[in-house]
Amino acid sequence: MLIRVFSIPSGGIDIPLNKAEEWVQTALQVALGALYSPKTDLVGRLHVTKTGDNVTLKGHGSIHVEPTCNRCLETFTYTLEVPLNRHLTPLEKGVPRKQVANESEEVELQVDDLNFSYYQGEEIDLGNFVTEEVVLALPMLFLCSPDCPGLCPHCGTNFKHQRCTCNQEKVGSPFEVLKEMKIKKI
Repeated sequence: MLIRVFSIPSGGIDIPLNKAEEWVQTALQVALGALYSPKTDLVGRLHVTKTGDNVTLKGHGSIHVEPTCNRCLETFTYTLEVPLNRHLTPLEKGVPRKQVANESEEVELQVDDLNFSYYQGEEIDLGNFVTEEVVLALPMLFLCSPDCPGLCPHCGTNFKHQRCTCNQEKVGSPFEVLKEMKIKKI
């Protein structure tokens, strides 16, 4: 969905986020990839305001997905909370960070720097913004529960449902050999 910057009223625009909108569907398909299914839905709101040439996007979204647990490989329902916050300024007026600090000088990013970006031209593509925020909100691993025991590495039995009967030899540390090593002093 494209928003023309000059058409944003002084009170801002409230945009409902739901799967019925084609641009929201496209953003979810791109962001979620294999996690996307016809059941996937985004529910939320986005408020767009303008101060001069600067635009602020604030909102929140919830997405219900059915990922596979990375430990036990079972599918479960997961609610992904997506904060939608970004401050935008026109690219023409932005000063690249390289001009602010010398290349040898380290610059520490503040919280406000992480939610800052540029827009180019007279339109802002909300689809790209929502896609990026959904990707950033995805966890590194999907776990059905923090204490999920996972699968037996030998027979593949799911420890959440039963214990396996395979012979589980304790494998020692690969560094055990170093205990036997004798070092000669010179």
